[in-house]
Amino acid sequence: MLESNSAYGLDDAALGRLREDWTARWRSQVAVSERE
Repeated sequence: MLESNSAYGLDDAALGRLREDWTARWRSQVAVSERE
């Protein structure tokens, strides 16, 4: 049984924003750890 992402209230645009936000957080964490 396959359902589209919209069934979970997430469209491609929302997923894209979440992915960009996660990537930005991850990069900032890496930058902090490299600074130490």
